[in-house]
Amino acid sequence: MADISQLVLITGTTDFICFRTLIEALKAGYRVRAAVRNEKGIRKVKAAASAQPYLNQLSFVLVPNILKYNAYSEEVRGVDYILHPASPIPNLGPMPSEETYDKVLVQPAGAGKVAALNATQQYVRTQKPHFEVNYVDLAFVIGRHELAVTKAEAMAGTNGTALGHVLGNTGGPTPSTSVPVDGVAKMHVHALDPKVAGEQFFLGVSDRSSTNWEDAFKIVKKYLPEAVEKGVFPLSGSHPTKRLLFDSEYTKRILGNEFASFEEQIKSVAKQYRELGN
Repeated sequence: MADISQLVLITGTTDFICFRTLIEALKAGYRVRAAVRNEKGIRKVKAAASAQPYLNQLSFVLVPNILKYNAYSEEVRGVDYILHPASPIPNLGPMPSEETYDKVLVQPAGAGKVAALNATQQYVRTQKPHFEVNYVDLAFVIGRHELAVTKAEAMAGTNGTALGHVLGNTGGPTPSTSVPVDGVAKMHVHALDPKVAGEQFFLGVSDRSSTNWEDAFKIVKKYLPEAVEKGVFPLSGSHPTKRLLFDSEYTKRILGNEFASFEEQIKSVAKQYRELGN
């Protein structure tokens, strides 16, 4: 359990990964300064069932535009830790075809992560800050998004990648890497532990990077057969897998993380999709 006097700034806390990270930090005992875009975001977070037991540990700051230079310069004052899972997501328009998917989507995403890592490491080398930095890189993050109130909100981002073909869309080929949102949130919080040395790189990938995206068909049929029968899940799309090999054993050993299987990930997000309205 964290020292209740320790204050963590968490960015983007109405978003999928960021909100789950917020809840895990509160559960671990931290006080959290939650960054949101507007007052509506504050109300949304406060109203969430999982936040209710921890409202006395929670405060908010408004950051309308995270792309603005020095967007967090005032908001970080007085904090002990910063968790920065927020990331701007561009509007990609229509999903690229199978022939262009890798070039249009996968390669730029990888290049962006490498550029962010290089820039941060250069900052640490040249500026020699008084704090330490750890790096978390993630596979396709899948799971229930508690703040989603519509199917469209639940399917935004990587949940749409996971379930799109089950809903009749075509995607891929997508790398064979997925990870549950709960495990990702715990990774971020575990990395705050003073026993975890700085300048380490942690990789979040489940099932030894053996995700097969079209396994989602049989998983949904297994757990939600009545929804398949009613046409909620038409199972008529396609989503080939591009096999890549990653090893997250170091992350598991240092941070103590175990990641739920792809089956559990799909079950979680499919059940939420069935529960939500349009």
